[in-house]
Amino acid sequence: MSEIDDLTARLAVPMGEAVEIRRRLARLKDRAAKRDAWARRQGFATRDEFEAARQARRARSAADRNEGRRNADLAHLTPEQKKERQRAQQKAWREANPDRVKGYRKAHKPAHKVHERNRRHRVRANTPREQAVTARQIEAMRARIGKRCAVCRAEGETTIDHIVPIARGGQHVRSNIQFLCMPCNSAKRDLPMEDFARTAGLLC
Repeated sequence: MSEIDDLTARLAVPMGEAVEIRRRLARLKDRAAKRDAWARRQGFATRDEFEAARQARRARSAADRNEGRRNADLAHLTPEQKKERQRAQQKAWREANPDRVKGYRKAHKPAHKVHERNRRHRVRANTPREQAVTARQIEAMRARIGKRCAVCRAEGETTIDHIVPIARGGQHVRSNIQFLCMPCNSAKRDLPMEDFARTAGLLC
């Protein structure tokens, strides 16, 4: 109940007190009318809309202050410490929201498999992140040249192959990527491309 409603309900009192209540009630109504008029001049249809906008503005200001404090807390950390802190926060969020994590992984399972496979290649090849080919680049290469096997030229589904195998020191970089069909990739194993071509009778 608002203050105006409360005062209106209390008017059934002795005359002296009722006069004072009516005066206060008139002042409150006048103040409310002025606020409504001011809110309309500011572009709001009602005072309630203005109050909602003011609360939202206060919330944004509080969020900005919190962001400023967080930035001040992070200012003294090294880049590695910031990464470690971010990993800890992400891990805590995943542990607190297992259902959302499960739903996200289920919805993005195909893309996740591509990125995870690419990450394993990069780690095995010990290739710096800034030099390694990304999953997005691999998919772009596959769309452009990956529909035909680089050895037998058969069209169809292809797999990633490293021209110089990772087991023999090859890097997970764009220039070391080719696409082979599954039979050719299985036959090549960890052989360098030249040795495999000679074994397959493609070279004299």
